[in-house]
Amino acid sequence: MQKRRNIPTGTHGRRAQPPPFSFLCCHVQPALHPLNHLHRHGELEVGYCHTGTGVLLVEGRMFAYRPGSVALIAAEDFHFHHSAPGTTSDWTFLFVDPLRLLGPHDGDAASISAHDLRGPAFPHLLERAAHPQVSAIAALIADACRRHGARRDAEFAQEVRGLVLALLA
Repeated sequence: MQKRRNIPTGTHGRRAQPPPFSFLCCHVQPALHPLNHLHRHGELEVGYCHTGTGVLLVEGRMFAYRPGSVALIAAEDFHFHHSAPGTTSDWTFLFVDPLRLLGPHDGDAASISAHDLRGPAFPHLLERAAHPQVSAIAALIADACRRHGARRDAEFAQEVRGLVLALLA
């Protein structure tokens, strides 16, 4: 029996025919699509905050976000995003399985582990000022997701794959 996933809805919330690796892009405004409960996903979640402020709660730890923040949430980690009262934040999220992203032809899949992206020392929210390269790559991923919309062709898949590999490097 397959595990049911809670994937937020947004302008790109529908899954198209999957490429050789699994990924999903979606655009969410937490104030318009509030998730007032903890939820989790089966893949790594990479989020990029375009506008707004608020809080991200991951496994009991709270982080304040602002434009340029990057959320990195491991598969199965309980979390939620909440815009600051009276505001709307704008996020693009990418859900991807890093091991499938590498594919069988890339050799050492053990070099990426979900355990590297969790635990009390892992900063699930990276600020643009402290991590400008990470923020820039996440912004490129968000831009690719917005440009391609619901289209899931090979060119888009390769663009996303390259950017995620750069982000994880």
